[in-house]
Amino acid sequence: MADPFSIIAGTIGVIDVCWRFGNYLKDVQAGAAKVEDEIASLSREIEALTAVNETIQTSYKELQAASGPNETESKQIKTLWRNIRSNLQDCRLIVEELEKLVQNIAGKERSKEDSRLTRKIDGFRKQLRKQSKEGDFLRLQSRLEAYHNSLQLMLDLIILTHAQQSHTVTKKSIEQLHVLTGKSFSEIKSELFALHKTLSSTDLKSPRSLVEWSTLTSSNEHFFVPQGVEKYYTGRSSILEDVEHAFAAPPSPGQNQMQKRIVIYGVGGSGKTQFCCKYAQLYRQNYWGIFWINASSDDLAKQTYQDIAKVGRVDESVRAAKYWLSNLKTHWLLIIDNADDPGLSLEEYIPEGERGHILITTRIPSNKDYGTVGPQSFRFQGLEDDDASTLLLKTASKPAPWDSITQKLAYSITEALGFLPLALMHAGKAIMKRLCKLEDYLDYHQAEKQKVREARDFRGFRKGDSIYMNVYSTFEINFRGLQSQKTTEADDAIQLLQMLSFFHRENIRIEFLTKAAMNPALERKEQEKEAAKEAANQSNREKKSWSSTFSSLILQLGMFLYKERTPPVLPNFLQDSATFERFGDFRLNAALSELTQLSLITYNDINDSYSMHPVVQMWARERPEFRTGEQAVWCQAATTVLAQCILLPPLASTEADERFRHDLLPHINHVRERQKEIDQKINKNRQRCKTAWLHSQATLTRTQIGQMARFSRVYSQGGNWDEALKLQLAVKNLCLKMLGPDHTSTMLINLALSGTYWQLGQGNKAAELQEQVLQAYENSLGEKHQKTLKVMDILGESRWQQGRFTDSLKLHENAYNGMVIALGPVHEDALKAANNLGRAHAALWHPVEARNILKEAVNGMKMNDQLGPAHLNTLIAINDLAMTYMENEGGTGSTAIELEQARQLMVEVLSKREKKLGKEHPYTLWAVANLARVKAAMGDLEEAEADMRAGLLIAERNLGGQNLGTLFGRLHLGDILIKCERYQEAEEILIKVAEGHRHMALANDGEYPDRCKALDNLSKLYRLQGRMKEAVEKCQEAIHGLTVLGAHAHPYMKLLRAQREELVKLCSKPQEIVVPLPVDEHEEPSTVKRSATFG
Repeated sequence: MADPFSIIAGTIGVIDVCWRFGNYLKDVQAGAAKVEDEIASLSREIEALTAVNETIQTSYKELQAASGPNETESKQIKTLWRNIRSNLQDCRLIVEELEKLVQNIAGKERSKEDSRLTRKIDGFRKQLRKQSKEGDFLRLQSRLEAYHNSLQLMLDLIILTHAQQSHTVTKKSIEQLHVLTGKSFSEIKSELFALHKTLSSTDLKSPRSLVEWSTLTSSNEHFFVPQGVEKYYTGRSSILEDVEHAFAAPPSPGQNQMQKRIVIYGVGGSGKTQFCCKYAQLYRQNYWGIFWINASSDDLAKQTYQDIAKVGRVDESVRAAKYWLSNLKTHWLLIIDNADDPGLSLEEYIPEGERGHILITTRIPSNKDYGTVGPQSFRFQGLEDDDASTLLLKTASKPAPWDSITQKLAYSITEALGFLPLALMHAGKAIMKRLCKLEDYLDYHQAEKQKVREARDFRGFRKGDSIYMNVYSTFEINFRGLQSQKTTEADDAIQLLQMLSFFHRENIRIEFLTKAAMNPALERKEQEKEAAKEAANQSNREKKSWSSTFSSLILQLGMFLYKERTPPVLPNFLQDSATFERFGDFRLNAALSELTQLSLITYNDINDSYSMHPVVQMWARERPEFRTGEQAVWCQAATTVLAQCILLPPLASTEADERFRHDLLPHINHVRERQKEIDQKINKNRQRCKTAWLHSQATLTRTQIGQMARFSRVYSQGGNWDEALKLQLAVKNLCLKMLGPDHTSTMLINLALSGTYWQLGQGNKAAELQEQVLQAYENSLGEKHQKTLKVMDILGESRWQQGRFTDSLKLHENAYNGMVIALGPVHEDALKAANNLGRAHAALWHPVEARNILKEAVNGMKMNDQLGPAHLNTLIAINDLAMTYMENEGGTGSTAIELEQARQLMVEVLSKREKKLGKEHPYTLWAVANLARVKAAMGDLEEAEADMRAGLLIAERNLGGQNLGTLFGRLHLGDILIKCERYQEAEEILIKVAEGHRHMALANDGEYPDRCKALDNLSKLYRLQGRMKEAVEKCQEAIHGLTVLGAHAHPYMKLLRAQREELVKLCSKPQEIVVPLPVDEHEEPSTVKRSATFG
């Protein structure tokens, strides 16, 4: 700790002076009627300062005792104690000075027996003396208040820092934290900055080391902005200060705390995004996290919110990310950028609640209504005259100071360009690159402006184009300069610019281009390896019949005739690399350098990517000389590059590959949207042509089909199942037409399509496709081939989801046994098949068999190099193993030892999923629900209910009330409530669960295994309430559900029939309500204590 004597002595000194001065103030207050309020205010300030010093004394002693003699303090805490000691010394001097000043104003102390007239005369004299000391009095009073606030804030931070760093919180610390009402580090720091700002606006000097301290503990941990700040950023410093002041200002008296939002609106190229990035850079230390949303479209807003969700380790949805931000107790800034689409519902992307600071950039003036603090919005157009000239000359690398002629030339250029920062940057780059001179720039500009105007008139006026004619002209000058160089680097740069104009403008990574160059060779090697394996397998199989051989020859002939022989459309530097089967990035880097120097693209060192300003991108895509045919060529080049980035399974299956594909999604969306626009232009031109009938309907090429298949992988990973379905159906139809149903490509796309159907809740369609693929693989590859066994295992999972457990068990048994022979028992696929087999046994109430198989699967997965103890598949297997300890054969209750084993396993699963996936991931919530089930079985109903409700709150918010996982949680919450004898609440929940399952797309004629369980629980609930007729009805509904699902022989059916018979006996008139159901004559009714969760 700091020197104890100096801290304690300092507080004693201040308290002593404050006590003496406070008593004096009380004595003189009655005799100073005119200055009574001011004296009373000063008296209260002295009392508050005394209380703060007493708190410092107590806290110092207790924190010293809590730390112990051997525990060393952090640098932050030592610095804070030193600042407090210094401020205590200065504070004592100010109190003593104030005491002398007030004594001088009040004069000598009067007796209480003085006459009323005497006191009035004294009051008048005191007022005269006070007026002469007005300046000194106010100065000292303000300083005293500042030191009081500073001491309190520093003490708050010491307690919070000590609690966080030592994790040893004393009783006093807890009381102090309660007094602080949950203040965070950021909130206290903001108060310090506000205090410093208040003092800086006067002639006062800040308390010692206040500003120095405020920079010691920068708490920023996350910094995501759309782009880096330009080297030559100039201007708008006063607006930056206004925004900071509006964000830092406390609410007005009587005003509730609100979310602080400011809108920056104006034309494109006015520097809105750069301004926000500059603000984030300047005030980074004020925020724990700075985040960014791309609001140019709904899809991009959702995708960038996914990145925020990853930081918060919550479900990757807008709702979850917004909720996480809304509940952060630390300060955060959110930049909602490019909200330029009138159709975008902006409020959907603003977090709820009163927390956080938000900057919004938009071209739509009406969006300024979203502002809440300060002036609420700022309109950006051109820069101020001097700032505009400075930006131009700095960018042009003209050394300062500038003479009057240079300044005059600069002003004439900035005026012609409308003072827009974007245009000024490009004009400066043209001059810097010596494409023209400062004195003749306007001549070049006017010539290019005329060309742009003529092209605009020829191609048709589009609303808003005239605003950017000046800006486009500056781009044209730079482009002409590239053309005139006639070098390989310049040509590559032009081609790269034309292709990138069809990418999305943000997060353009070099890796997109390098992977596009190298992936074709990787795929060729993989195909050669697969062909060699297939040839080896073929030699071991029986010789094919002549009809089979003939069909194969016809197929090969068709593929040969259909094969495209033209090279893919690519920039020259990528075509050359494809020719030599190697890629050197020298030419790519040279082209990127050319474009960066001209500011046609911008490098962002925060995430190692490039970006294009939206105005630059629009110009590059629709230049005067860029006709529709050329647009089609370069749009196809962009499509080819993006498609070649994506490797098809089994390649590129790591988490890094998934992150890479995640970054591709906005570019794929953008290039497909541009392709639609170009197709519409081409069709429109054909319709104008008199010979339109000569043009045949365009058909998809093999290359385009391959691109669609690759893009569908990205859409599937991103959860855009509808778009993935469209692409996969198109691919499937072409494969069937050109390759036939038994070709490998057809079967692969069918498998991918089945996965998409499952995600869309169309399980029956998915299983039908998987069955077709399995049949085709068995015919072409044989029953023991690895691919056949893999599909067999996948179909077994589908049958399990459908509730067809007997079919599932047979498929998994065959798949597992075949894989053990073909691959060995420790192969990744064999271990997954073992897990599936164990789950199928568990569903059929074979807990012993299930437990033995799942133990082997778990042990094998933990030892497997591809899986390991924390892999998601391993955790699924542990989860399944835990559930086998929950129930015994026939549904009898588990022992205490078995339940404890289940609890330990589920704790392990939950802990690892929270660490790997976050607390709000659906798999984590699944573990929460299962652990709550175990706790309920162990009798800990209160904790089980609390856990289940906490998980359901998240599930309902992120997944929706009708999600299968949400319904699963509600089902088991109803079970817990029945055990708690809260029947009415349980009934309401279970009725909604049963109805929810009925309307799921996954349901079979409105029936689903968990629906049967919900109906069974309702039957038991009604029996406990004595509502026997309703109990029989619900039991009968459950039996009917099992019948629809084909579970005639399942043990659960036997259990339900026994329960129905028992209920019928308890009813007075069972014949009126019971609908007979055929019963297997070989079955004998039995009474079982408790049923297991079905499915």
